[in-house]
Amino acid sequence: MMKKILFAIWPALGHVRPALELAKRLKQENHEVIFYTSKAYSNKIEKEGIRFYPFDNQKEFTGETLNEVFPEYFKINKAIDKFRWGVDNIIAPTLIGFTKDLEKIIEAEKPDLMVVDPTMTAVVPLKRKGIKIPIVGLGILPLSVTSKNTAPFGLAKVPKKGLINTIYYQFLNNYVQHIIFGKQQKTFDKYMKQLGLKQLEYFYLDSVQLYCDYYLQGTIKEFEYPRTDLSKNTKFVGPFINDTYQNNYSHPIWWKELYNGKQNILLTQGTLDNNDFDNIILPSIEAFKNEKVNIIVTTGNHELSSNERKLFDDAGVLYDKFIPYEELLPFIDVMVTNSGYGGVQQAIFYEVLLISLGTSEDKPEVGARIKYSNVGINISEFKLSPHKINEAYHTLENSKVYTEQLVKLSNQMKQNNGYSNSILIINSILRGEKYEKFDIN
Repeated sequence: MMKKILFAIWPALGHVRPALELAKRLKQENHEVIFYTSKAYSNKIEKEGIRFYPFDNQKEFTGETLNEVFPEYFKINKAIDKFRWGVDNIIAPTLIGFTKDLEKIIEAEKPDLMVVDPTMTAVVPLKRKGIKIPIVGLGILPLSVTSKNTAPFGLAKVPKKGLINTIYYQFLNNYVQHIIFGKQQKTFDKYMKQLGLKQLEYFYLDSVQLYCDYYLQGTIKEFEYPRTDLSKNTKFVGPFINDTYQNNYSHPIWWKELYNGKQNILLTQGTLDNNDFDNIILPSIEAFKNEKVNIIVTTGNHELSSNERKLFDDAGVLYDKFIPYEELLPFIDVMVTNSGYGGVQQAIFYEVLLISLGTSEDKPEVGARIKYSNVGINISEFKLSPHKINEAYHTLENSKVYTEQLVKLSNQMKQNNGYSNSILIINSILRGEKYEKFDIN
C-alpha cells in the first residue's frame, strides 16, 4: 500500500528533527515522502532519500537564525510584548507564504495525506479553501488548545478542579483572547482576508489543532492536564523518542569521567534562546560548584567567550557543543533545563530528575507540567538564584516522591512510542479506517 505523504513543517530544528524521523520511518513503510520546510535543512532531508521542497513565496528563516532575520525580537525584554511581536511579525505573516507554496506543491504532487506541526499556519486557509486530503498534526509542543478545565496557555498555571475554578478559567480565557491578544487575532484575520477568506473561527492558538483532521499529541496523558472538552480529533500517542538510535557520535575525551561515581548533573539552555548564559548556565554552575558532582553542559550554537571558557575550566565543567541525548541521558541523574518539550520528555524516559528554569516561549508551560506530574521542581523566576537551584537539587535528592513518580511516568512512556503509534494510525487512515477506534494511551 504505497501512498504519497507530504510533510509541511515550521522551520526550526526542534520541529524538523522529530518530523524527519517520522518521515524516514514512513518511507521505510514503502510510502513516498516529500518534505516542505526551509532550505537550511535540505541536506538533512535529502540525505535520507526524501524529496525536498524549499520556501518559494515564504520568506527564508529558521528558528536558529531568528536573531539575524528578526533582530528586533531579541531586543524586547518583556515576555508578553515579545510574544505579541513574534505573532504579529513572524508567525501570522507565514499564512500567505506557506499557503501559496503548499497550494502549488499539492497541485503538482497530489499527495494522499499531509503531516504538519502545530505552527504550520497554512492548515487553516487550506482547509477553508476545501482541501480534500486528510491533515495529520504532530503534537510536538505542549497542548495549547483552549479548555474550560485549564487557564489560558502561556500563563503556566497548574489547573485546579471545582466549579469556581472553571468559571475563573472561562473568564481568563475570554480576557486573554479578546483583550491581551485581541490585536494578534486581528493580525491573523488581516492575512486571511488577503487570501480571500473570512476571519478565523477559533482563537489563533487553537486553529491549527482544531482544523487538523487528526492530531497526534506527542506525550502520555499523565504528562498533560485532563480536559473534559478535548476535541475528538486528538489522540495521545506517546513521546517522539528515537528508539532506533544508531551511535555515530564521537565521545569527547572527558567521557570517562561520567563513570567516576559522582552524580552527573546536566545543564542545558536549549538551541534557540542561548545567547546569554547568565540565564541558566552560569547561575547553575555557581549552584553546583561546591557539590561533589560532575557538571555537564551542552553549549548549542553559543560560542564561549574567553571568560566563559575560563569559568568552565576553573569549575571543572565537562562540555561539548552537542551531545545526543540517547548517548548522554542514561548517565545523568539530574537535568537543569530551559524546559524544551522534547528534551524534558527524553529526560523522563531515561529517569532523569528535572529542575525546570524555562521563562521564554512555551517553556514555562512545560515547567508547569513538570510540577503537575511531580517529576521535578519548577523555578519560574527570571532572575535565578544559585541558592534556589541548589536547594531544589537537595529537595529532589532527599525525597522519594519525585523518584517514584519519575519511574512511573518513564515506564508509561516506554510502553508508548510516538513514532510507532503515529505510523499505526497514519497507515490506518490511509486504508480508510475510522480514527475513533484508536485508543493508544
